[in-house]
Amino acid sequence: MSAVALSVGVLAACSGGGSSSSLSAGATGPASTGPITIGASLSLHGGFTADGVAFKEGYELWAKDVNAHGGIMGRKVELTILDNKSSPNLVVTDYQTLINTTTWT
Repeated sequence: MSAVALSVGVLAACSGGGSSSSLSAGATGPASTGPITIGASLSLHGGFTADGVAFKEGYELWAKDVNAHGGIMGRKVELTILDNKSSPNLVVTDYQTLINTTTWT
């Protein structure tokens, strides 16, 4: 489930087209030049550990490759990965945390 949510977020970030406004939701000035933070809740402990660790490694490899090629629209990618310990309740809490601590610029 968390892989789908992250995938949708990654696709949305990458498919912004040429418009800088897609990366500056709510901003009235020019788009930010700071890093783009992408968050995910993964099962790094518990019943789905193998999948969670594999996804984490894949996301880290993707971010490293993207950053090595200049980032997304010139902005570095940073990952925030939270461990939901294979608990559906923690998945909800993790995404609420990620949403509530996000700076939309």
